[in-house]
Amino acid sequence: LNGLVEEGKLFPGVFHFNAGPYLNNVKATSIDIIFEADRPADFVIKYGKQLPLDKKIELQLAKIEREVKSPGGNIYKVTLKDLDPASAYFYNVIASSRDGHTMESGVLTFSTAIKERDSYTFGVIGDTEARPHINDRISKLLWDERPNLVLLVGDLTDGGVKDHKFEWNYEYFQGITQLASRVPVFPVPGNGEDDLYWYNQY
Repeated sequence: LNGLVEEGKLFPGVFHFNAGPYLNNVKATSIDIIFEADRPADFVIKYGKQLPLDKKIELQLAKIEREVKSPGGNIYKVTLKDLDPASAYFYNVIASSRDGHTMESGVLTFSTAIKERDSYTFGVIGDTEARPHINDRISKLLWDERPNLVLLVGDLTDGGVKDHKFEWNYEYFQGITQLASRVPVFPVPGNGEDDLYWYNQY
């Protein structure tokens, strides 16, 4: 089990997301969806403004391995483009592993960036390090306010250096994903990110 912790894998033998999905780099007509699986997989990202979801992007593992050199392992980023500004969307990340397992994120939501000069709401948090139970509570309280974005002012982890990946998967993402999968979080590194290895990967 120590090996699983060091690798940031949450469940032994179960196909699962180690991180995310979460939102990043939201703009008026695009948004990034990022996620990490515990093993290589094919992905389909379905999305749309209503259910059932009518658009999709496919990530085939063979193509990923040719075109994406990710030193972070099984971390993937998809950019949804040509979206409508200031609009709500649904999305679902569906994964299929090489050994025949499937999983999905379930239907989640996001909104594209508002139009210039429109009013908006944002949250500011910091020092999420090593406190998944507190991050869980803060995420729920922030989601109640339906912010357009969240600023995270440093120390996402307590020292999530290259050989401490578990601090990201077991601590940071465990508490924050329920919020970050619906609201883009814009972080800056603190001394807790130290070597910036996993900060840059995620």
